[in-house]
Amino acid sequence: MHPDEHTTVICKIRKYAICHGKIEQIARITCGQLRFKRFSLSVSFVSLGRIRELNKDFRGIDRPTDVLAFPLCPRATAGPGLPFDHVLGDVVICVAVAAKSAVRLGQSLGREVCFLLVHGILHLCGYDHRQPQEEAIMLAKQRRIMDKLDAGIWHECVALRNSRRS
Repeated sequence: MHPDEHTTVICKIRKYAICHGKIEQIARITCGQLRFKRFSLSVSFVSLGRIRELNKDFRGIDRPTDVLAFPLCPRATAGPGLPFDHVLGDVVICVAVAAKSAVRLGQSLGREVCFLLVHGILHLCGYDHRQPQEEAIMLAKQRRIMDKLDAGIWHECVALRNSRRS
């Protein structure tokens, strides 16, 4: 990781293994496409119960979701003398929900997690999809970023843990 980039990856689930290096690489490329030279963000992988709790507490929706984004301030700068120009915030992903979506969409779990991470980072930067015009802008930006991320990057960024104990 470049010294001007800081991505904290936190995994609070046991069923899936997360490749921190690949998640950091996806974040670095995404932020690079957004023209951030120096940034900081946190990516957490949580259980179905935890994402439901967060969704209820922060959005008033009592059901699980795939990704939540908690921006510190959209496109805010960290201030003079601090190491990062952009302190983005937190992206929280539920791999259990992502896994169901991946099956439904006929794509790999790694690609779905990559998509959700890009989606979450865009939300941290102020992009939204509540209105049709906003959605068109966000989806076009997301498509361009996903085109820069090849399968080698998202392949095995997340995997089901082996259920056998060694």
